[in-house]
Amino acid sequence: MGQYITTPLAPDNITGDVEPLEDRVLVEPDTLPECTPSGLLVLARPLERDCIQVRTGVVMAVGPGRTTDHGSVVPMHVAVGDRVIYGKFLGMPFRWRGVEVIMCQEPELLAVVRA
Repeated sequence: MGQYITTPLAPDNITGDVEPLEDRVLVEPDTLPECTPSGLLVLARPLERDCIQVRTGVVMAVGPGRTTDHGSVVPMHVAVGDRVIYGKFLGMPFRWRGVEVIMCQEPELLAVVRA
């Protein structure tokens, strides 16, 4: 994914339970393939991987929803286990239980992939 800030306030590997607040979503990004389905080798150079503008991942946790100015809660449109499509510059990356994840707000997601 990228580099992470390592300070007492932002540990490199969070091991406890993570419960997103408001309309935040925890996404585990899919790994980029090393070769295409037809068998062509994809080079691991950063320049080529940066050309991919959208990415996919699996929702690992969701918050309860955004609270309006009137106090009502807007329900989330995504659920744990949903596969989502998002832009490559999404949210805040960090490590959770040894896995690279991204915390973002639900409106930043582009789509849910339905089978």
